Amino acid sequence: MIFVPFTAIDNHKRSINIGAGLLSNESIESYRWLLEAFLKAHGKHPQLVLTDQDPAILQALKQYFLILITAYVSADFLKNTDFRKRFTKLVWNVYIEPKVFESRWKLLVRKFKLQDKRWFKDMYKDRKLWIPAYFKDMPLHGLMKTTSRSESVNSFFNKYSNSGNLLIYFMMNYDTAIGKQRNGQQKLEHDTKNAKHEMTLPSGLLEHAAAVYTKTVFYEVKKEIFKAAWYCSIDSVEMIDGWQVVMITQTDKSKQLKIKCKVELKLPEKEVKCSCNHFIRTGILCRHIFAVLKNNHVEEIPE
Repeated sequence: MIFVPFTAIDNHKRSINIGAGLLSNESIESYRWLLEAFLKAHGKHPQLVLTDQDPAILQALKQYFLILITAYVSADFLKNTDFRKRFTKLVWNVYIEPKVFESRWKLLVRKFKLQDKRWFKDMYKDRKLWIPAYFKDMPLHGLMKTTSRSESVNSFFNKYSNSGNLLIYFMMNYDTAIGKQRNGQQKLEHDTKNAKHEMTLPSGLLEHAAAVYTKTVFYEVKKEIFKAAWYCSIDSVEMIDGWQVVMITQTDKSKQLKIKCKVELKLPEKEVKCSCNHFIRTGILCRHIFAVLKNNHVEEIPE
């Protein structure tokens, strides 16, 4: 039988199993039955589901990334570090708009003479299904890079089972695997409670982040606060209908790449939002918002 795990991401950004099914075949009918059983068990629809390119699961969804291009272009071509750097930087750029992505993709294709490569044509045709630029308003929470998570989960369960198991042994091994996973969660909780963070910046926001986030998430927030201090500058501030509207310019280390964002802050409610939608995608505030909070002497991350 075919084992189908459902994997989510917990508050430590770790993969966690929230259900599983056994199928006799991988037909559309079987997957439909499995999804209906999953929804019945949980009582509500998930906001977002990612899977691989299995046509029986979702015929159009594209989840091939750079590592999978090897099946479609020559190995010599992939050794081109300039291409790899440009391709990766373009595909994973979460700040650009869809129109900007499309123009840069076309430039990349022309530069490296990829017009006749079928894979690139197909991936561009389905760009709205896998490029982050098209998911600016969707809560992804780190799920986009899901290929490695799926492979990791499969590898994890393979350690506790094999294709020759009888059903009773499989269930025993499955319980052992879930117990191992839960123990890992408990260890992470313990590490979070006993963590001692080095404060590289004199910031109340940083201290508050250390108190309210798990250890794993804290380091992501710390990076955003750091980049707010070093790479974000305030261009203008004005009041519109009770909102403080702040225009931010973000640069990179070389000072060559500049990104413009609009942050809106309502005090004293401490409601805040940014045009980059980083919070919606990842669940943590962006460097642009941290720059505005710091400028307004806000010492705690809004609930």
